[in-house]
Amino acid sequence: MPRRANPLKVEAIRALGGQVAFHGRHFEKARAWAEKHSARSGLRYVHHINEPLLIAGVATMALEIIEDLPDVEAIVTPVGGGSGAIGHCLVAKALRPNTRIYAVQAEKAPAAYLSWKKGKLIRAPIATFAEGLATGVAFYTPIRVFRGGSMIWC
Repeated sequence: MPRRANPLKVEAIRALGGQVAFHGRHFEKARAWAEKHSARSGLRYVHHINEPLLIAGVATMALEIIEDLPDVEAIVTPVGGGSGAIGHCLVAKALRPNTRIYAVQAEKAPAAYLSWKKGKLIRAPIATFAEGLATGVAFYTPIRVFRGGSMIWC
């Protein structure tokens, strides 16, 4: 996790028996370290976007929203790497095709937005304090889903 990670997230990981290693000033630095560390140590790295089981788990948010609010017209979702937004797109659109999904991203970490707009993966600087949205690279899976026309960027 980044050195200044959200203390509630750190405690939740520890409470579930996880060990926390702090590296870098933002998520991208911590992610790069974790990928290298897992490769060197022979560990399985679970990617925060390119992992179908993780996306399926995150997608349950949309299912819960639709169960609790069957007539929901719109869902607003933050975008860091895009797994949550993908979940909303896939589940909400499958169950309630008229539900509008609005994705928002920190202006100072625009990699996913720029990638969506240009139709190719873009790297962008990170200058936001919104740690859950501080992503400097875009990933193929969310951009493909976003460009499929199932999201509205605001």
